[in-house]
Amino acid sequence: MENKKTFVVVGMAGCGKTTFVQRLTSWIMQHESKEQANPIKSIELVNLDPAVLNTKVPPTIDIRDYVDYKDILIQNNLGSNGAISACLNLFMLKGIKLDTKKYTIIDTPGQIESFIYSAPGDIVFSSLTSQLTILFLIDLSVDSLYSVVSNLIFAGSLASKYNTIIVFTKNDESKIHAISDLFDYDKMRNVTATDDLSEIGTLVTYFEEFYKDIEYVSISSVTGDGKHELIKKLKLF
Repeated sequence: MENKKTFVVVGMAGCGKTTFVQRLTSWIMQHESKEQANPIKSIELVNLDPAVLNTKVPPTIDIRDYVDYKDILIQNNLGSNGAISACLNLFMLKGIKLDTKKYTIIDTPGQIESFIYSAPGDIVFSSLTSQLTILFLIDLSVDSLYSVVSNLIFAGSLASKYNTIIVFTKNDESKIHAISDLFDYDKMRNVTATDDLSEIGTLVTYFEEFYKDIEYVSISSVTGDGKHELIKKLKLF
């Protein structure tokens, strides 16, 4: 029996989800092309972001084919998060099976809370019958350590329920000297022992326990650096 795998790609807006999905899809297709003439038949590429303008790779299942984000936004006088949640609700009512192929890659909205902390998000996760891994993307190019630590806490909340791997993106533009230090309590306390970083130190004190053991990998979707380590962690081939 074929071991099906599903990867749900999660991350804040601007973290590189769309480019990462493009890269991951191409890497899987390169491998599958060795075994069959039409490798795309092995991949279900699902777009669950109703507000995205360019997916870079044409989805096989696209929420935009079923709901109109702008219409729902305007007609119901909703904010962006409310409109995205409404779109997800309407889409899930269609009862579309998402993970029927060997590989399923699900791209989610950048407004992360409108998906992972919502009823539609719960429905998506509970409906998946294949082996599920959440890929939580964190942008290494940001200057804010607060942003990185906040993302680690988000990832920790997901890892308590689902198999989660943190994918640090844009490592070719990284502002972080050593990623491993982010998971080292003592080093992080030393780094944040100044007045301007004391709030981050407090976050680390209370929440480090939730994310310290999550597997992680660092990649660049531009250069391809980290490709082999990612493939190994995902146990793709």
